[in-house]
Amino acid sequence: MKEGCCGGVSGEIFYQRLFLLLLFEKMTRILKVSIILFFSVVVAFNFTLKGEYFTRLAESFWSGKTYFLTQPDGSWLDTTPDRGNYYSPHGPFPAVFLLPFVLVSHLLGVRIYHGYIQPLLVILVFYLCYKVARKVKYEHEDSLFLAFAFCFSTVFLGSALWPGFIAHTLVTLLIFLLIYNGIQENPTLQGGDELNADMSSSLGIPRLSRWGGRHNSLNKVPEVLLGLFVGLLLLTRASSVGILVFPLMSILTNKGEGWIEKTKKVFLLCTPVILAFILFFAYNWIRFQNVFEFGYTNAINLAGSTKARDYGVLSLYHIPGNLYYFLLATPLPVFKDEISHVLTFPFVKADPWGMSIFVTSPIFGYLFLLSYKDKLSKILMLTISVIAFSIFLYYAIGSRQFGYRYALDFLPLLFFLLIKNYKNTFGKLSDGFKLLIFVSSLTNLYFFITAYFMN
Repeated sequence: MKEGCCGGVSGEIFYQRLFLLLLFEKMTRILKVSIILFFSVVVAFNFTLKGEYFTRLAESFWSGKTYFLTQPDGSWLDTTPDRGNYYSPHGPFPAVFLLPFVLVSHLLGVRIYHGYIQPLLVILVFYLCYKVARKVKYEHEDSLFLAFAFCFSTVFLGSALWPGFIAHTLVTLLIFLLIYNGIQENPTLQGGDELNADMSSSLGIPRLSRWGGRHNSLNKVPEVLLGLFVGLLLLTRASSVGILVFPLMSILTNKGEGWIEKTKKVFLLCTPVILAFILFFAYNWIRFQNVFEFGYTNAINLAGSTKARDYGVLSLYHIPGNLYYFLLATPLPVFKDEISHVLTFPFVKADPWGMSIFVTSPIFGYLFLLSYKDKLSKILMLTISVIAFSIFLYYAIGSRQFGYRYALDFLPLLFFLLIKNYKNTFGKLSDGFKLLIFVSSLTNLYFFITAYFMN
């Protein structure tokens, strides 16, 4: 009997291992099918939900107004009333970005929505994730896995599927543009010669020239370009401007250059950012006759957010709540009735106030297995901390969302930190890492659908 039992157990283990072996061998094919499937879902949700908040604001800009001429999305929620008009408390760049599309739609006599544009932005994010991974010297297949991982196995999935969050998608795209251009052509983001050596030895990235790649004849372009990305981030979501710490600290900690050269680079980097601040202050003055009023103080919110604002727009009181939803919040059970604890389909659903990054983005659990001794890693962690701290002070946790979407202001940096140091530690993606990507993408889609249909 014992031998039979042991044989049975051994047989089960054999078939389990055989199944996993076949699964791992077919992972590339599964990945290709998954990419097509998930992008189809992105298009379907975006074209169904549409979204028009920033397209309506773009129409106002086109008419020379800074307030809404028509009610966006059928509600004045998330707008700021002032002197009989309703303004957006958000940065103006998403509306400016949509201006050409609004113009073309008017010429064609059709209406344009976020959902018609956002799938293209998601494709660009996927492409940039892939290119960044290639710059970190991952092979083609692993780079595809990592691009899929960020887009569909992290909290970014919620932004990709919900056109109302197009500003977060733009922020994600701009940060990846900054990272990609930095590691591709510019030593600035790699902390100077000392850090270039670190990157060269640990990641196999070739040592970059002083001014970077094909821009060596246009040596003023890189810092200005990086500053432009930071300025556009400020004009999209002001909380993301802390990313300036990334290139700024890289310049200041470069031991291979003197202070005169550093001052020139800082000037080139900061000029677009200063201009963006001036534009934002002018935008505030036109709307509220106060350069420091962004519109959040009196914005129309849900009852919970309005009550939280009574404790301050920015306050230490908000840190515990933000940390809870960023790190600890879990999915909610679905009960059959309001009395018992009998579960019914779909059994669990996404908490619309947010869920832990380890629920929506479990690949970041690998961060605890890596080392961060090089200068670039330290600069990345400092930048992430600065951005995160400003977000955790904010009163609005981000209700009606999938996961903690405000983390997208720094998530691309965290992702870059992960893949850079994972490459240094393990070389290539393990089968377990790839399997985690697939599993979390499916659970994320499940949680998003339950949140959409039940909340």
